[in-house]
Amino acid sequence: LDVFAQANCPGSRLLVVGQGDLVDPWKHNVDELNLHQRVQFKGLATDVPGELAHMDVLLYLPRPDSFATSDLALQEALLAGVVPVVLAGSPVADLVEHNVDGLIATNLQQCVEHLQTLDTNRELLQRLRSAGQTRSKQNLNPNHCARAFEHLYERICTTPKQAHHVQLPQLRVA
Repeated sequence: LDVFAQANCPGSRLLVVGQGDLVDPWKHNVDELNLHQRVQFKGLATDVPGELAHMDVLLYLPRPDSFATSDLALQEALLAGVVPVVLAGSPVADLVEHNVDGLIATNLQQCVEHLQTLDTNRELLQRLRSAGQTRSKQNLNPNHCARAFEHLYERICTTPKQAHHVQLPQLRVA
């Protein structure tokens, strides 16, 4: 919410989709920042393609305690042509190729700058959108993923067995 407010892109709106323990504090922050006209809380989305159709950019900043490594929301956004802005070092940053199909920021200030750039540079937005759709259709295609898994499984099955020494803690019986 702070990143969106700092970007201050005229005419832009923040659509918050989902639920969780951050929604109530964010609603309070919307009041404090006087952003009522520019922020909309949608709650849990049942029509994901319909929600994505209203978006140009997905600001994706997972919580620091997130353990997501391949978030479906980010994959769906790429397939729908929504340009992601993500933080470097976040678990999902590997899904985005900087300046190819999205933008990766090294810090929150750079997220602000990326939002401002995408707001003013529609040509860049369109290029990233197109590349994201093309690249994700290739990389996230179930047939492509199945072939990659088959190659990995074949390699695992043909690799000689190795002995692993696992030190288990001693259990005490009382």
